[in-house]
Parts: sequence; C-alpha cells; structure tokens
Amino acid sequence: MDHWQTLHMATRLGVLDAPYPLRYLSIDDGVDLGRLLHAAAAPLPNEPTPTLSATIDWAFAALQGDYGRLLDACSFAIETRSGLLGAIVVVKQASTVKILQLAVAQAFQNQQFEPVLLSAALNALAQARYPQVQVAVLANSSQAHFFTAQGFMLAEDVNDASTSNHD
Repeated sequence: MDHWQTLHMATRLGVLDAPYPLRYLSIDDGVDLGRLLHAAAAPLPNEPTPTLSATIDWAFAALQGDYGRLLDACSFAIETRSGLLGAIVVVKQASTVKILQLAVAQAFQNQQFEPVLLSAALNALAQARYPQVQVAVLANSSQAHFFTAQGFMLAEDVNDASTSNHD
C-alpha cells in the first residue's frame, strides 16, 4: 500500500496561457467539485475508494473550511457547459498553504489543463505573498510524478538543497 508524502515548492509568477477561461472556485461549487473529483478518481486521505457521496461531502467540507481556510482567490476552476472540467483547491492551515486537490476530468487529463491550474494557483499565491505551498500525494502515483515534474520536492530534498547551497 502506498503512503502519503508531502511535497513543497516556492510560489512563483509566470505566464498563464489557459485554453479555457479560469474562474475562482467558490463554496457554491461543492456538488460539481465532488462530481469532478469522483469522476477523475482523485484520491482522498483515509478513503481508498471513496463513493460519490463521500467525495461530495469531502468537497463541501473542504470548501467550507474544514481542512483549512479556503484561499478562494488562489483556487480555480475551469468550467464548460457540462460542468467542471478541472479544479485546484488551495487552503491555509495555520501558517501553511496547501493544495488540497488538483483534478481534471479523465477525458481531459494530460492535455495541459493540470499545469494551467497549477500555474494559476502559484501565480495567485505569489501575488498574495505566500512564499511556499505544500501538497500531499500518494507516493509513486501519477499526481506525485506530476508535481515533482513541476518542481515540487520532498521536504528532505528541500532541506538538502538549502544546506548544500550554504556549504
């Protein structure tokens, strides 16, 4: 069984080239976000195979602040006429900023929607002066590979890099 690991990355400003218009995620998106997460088979902590109902409940809880204060100006959705195509949920827990979820509908995965959502969040976080963001992913999962390809590192790797820079 894979375990969860936390990855870290500095926020950054960048060029945003979105194929669809982005909008802020809001607390009113609970049902649509839950459906998207379930359809995208997005993993949830402590829920190996969550039901649609459990995923919708999780989405409402996340949007209402049960996992940290929703940073709605840093959380984005891509919407089509048929619903949410993708979303990124960013929260603040004490002094830590976390990406709770990044999901794209299965039919649109690996078509550059994930990097667009991540770039939008990293841009917004940098503009809001949040220097770093974390994400918890299942080790060796496609999400873990995606985030590491985007520049996220394990906490130990971040510490090793900063130590070696000062040697």
